[in-house]
Amino acid sequence: MPAFDLTVTLPGLGVCTGTVDYDPGYAGTYWQPPEPSHVEGCALRDAFGILIPEDMIMENGDRYAALEAALGVYLSEVDAAEAQAMAEDWDRDGDLVAPF
Repeated sequence: MPAFDLTVTLPGLGVCTGTVDYDPGYAGTYWQPPEPSHVEGCALRDAFGILIPEDMIMENGDRYAALEAALGVYLSEVDAAEAQAMAEDWDRDGDLVAPF
């Protein structure tokens, strides 16, 4: 399960930074049902450096939704940066052929 360093603004807690453990889920097969992606756990600190108890985030619907939204934005930015780097490699190395 990947862990990401993230800075996020959570309702009632303000700006928090730390590590978020993320499970990307499982698409499923004929024999095994799919599993949705979700946050497994987190170790976040508030602006004063105080460690926030995990259950204050995971068991609060608004805070959990804000954490998932921030993680989604972060992962989208990472994917876009990787795609841009791949495109630049293709442009630089003219002998490569796009897979489509």
